[in-house]
Amino acid sequence: MQRFLSSLLTVLLLCFSVALSAVELSNPELTMSDDGSISEWRGPAGAQKMIQITEDLPLGVKQGIQVTVGESSVGDGSLVQRIYLKESNQRVQISYWAKSEEDRTAYVMVKRLKERKELERIRSDYSGSSWKLLTLTVDTGDADALDVILRWRTSERYLGSSCSFAMVSDHEAAVKVALVGDSIVQDYPLSSPRRGWGQMLPDAFTDEVLFQNFAIGGRSTKTFRERGDWKRVLAFKPDYIFIQFGHNDSHDKAKPESTDAETEYYENLKKFVREARDAGATPLLVTPPHRRVFNPGGIWEVLTPYALSMQKVGEELDVPVIDLNGWSKQLLLELGENGSLPLYCSPQDRSHYSEEGASLMAEQMVLFLKENPVQNLSEFLRTASE
Repeated sequence: MQRFLSSLLTVLLLCFSVALSAVELSNPELTMSDDGSISEWRGPAGAQKMIQITEDLPLGVKQGIQVTVGESSVGDGSLVQRIYLKESNQRVQISYWAKSEEDRTAYVMVKRLKERKELERIRSDYSGSSWKLLTLTVDTGDADALDVILRWRTSERYLGSSCSFAMVSDHEAAVKVALVGDSIVQDYPLSSPRRGWGQMLPDAFTDEVLFQNFAIGGRSTKTFRERGDWKRVLAFKPDYIFIQFGHNDSHDKAKPESTDAETEYYENLKKFVREARDAGATPLLVTPPHRRVFNPGGIWEVLTPYALSMQKVGEELDVPVIDLNGWSKQLLLELGENGSLPLYCSPQDRSHYSEEGASLMAEQMVLFLKENPVQNLSEFLRTASE
């Protein structure tokens, strides 16, 4: 398991020689002074205000900063440090925690410099509405310096919203969990009426478990691989991977994300399972919950063939399968069309959950893990007293 090495920074840099021996570079802390500045960091540009935070922080972290987004005259807002390199051709890993009130706000950028001229810039993923550990790996080449930049978007949509960055600690995660799927699973900004079950599930576990939600709206078993998302999941080196697809696989056959339930979808899931195991992870399959679409016979069954194919993969490859498809059908039939309305984010949206609905899906997953322990993962579920 990857260990999160001790650092006083939001940004942790590890430098590897050809022999892969690690050398920790010297970096400034993210501690604010009385005048609101942070020693050895330039900025912040594009901030209305910045405050020190010591609560609601990620795994083992003692402090971080919260930025309220303001206008920036040139590009996005930023907080910048420059790292001078003593050797060339090094591999530097840059990791930080971030979260943001609005979707796709905070990220990190690294610029490779030589004689103060920019050679290349590399950008991380965006943060989510929950703390997300973002990591960049940079091959320095002949660069003599790196600019490490904590960045946030400053267009009109983001003004007044907040984003936070936090230090990486020496606290080792006992378990790393990756969440894979579509818009039913993904994180949403707190201002959105939507919630994914992947946004709610971490609350059921102790702080020793590190969750990373890789789910993206619109993805299917086909496009999640085609667009490089699966590669990022494996690079995270998780111990467990929850996988739920089906909603976009079931789209019209003319759409690029569509797959056939009995053939392509089935084969894609088997490939995910095998590659997860080859990478040292334990996969868990989650059948796609039903849409809130009623007909004279009960519930629209368009997702049932995908759930059945997933169950088949689980049986053939001995993978735990959490059947949200079957449970959601029973729930919808019990509540009816009007009674089930509070579980969804709007009367018009029959697929995406409200906080109440996403929490119910997460609760069913927790119940499964209590009744069907999966290796040591179930040991980290919170007790009622916690």
